[in-house]
Amino acid sequence: MAFRDQCKAFVGLAAVSGSRPVGLQAAGTGAAGTAELAYASSVSGSYFDLLGVDAAVGRLFNAQDDHQFGASPYVVLSHEYWQRRFAGESAWSGAQSA
Repeated sequence: MAFRDQCKAFVGLAAVSGSRPVGLQAAGTGAAGTAELAYASSVSGSYFDLLGVDAAVGRLFNAQDDHQFGASPYVVLSHEYWQRRFAGESAWSGAQSA
């Protein structure tokens, strides 16, 4: 955070890890409830703001999320993955509208 707060050469700064495989199993039955391997990256709360993107459903991470010590982990799914894995069902969005 010190680098981000003191550096004046950048408009913003975000952290992102490399993509890595994770096991995913959503609650439910049928295809939605089966386990599968997915690829994920960890990002800082400023990631989506810096990219200037908005969520189609729910909300994205924000800078305040970085200050929630011990908070439950959240995920942001790509639209393609949400369509393929959950058939675009809004019941699977798991979030309030943004």
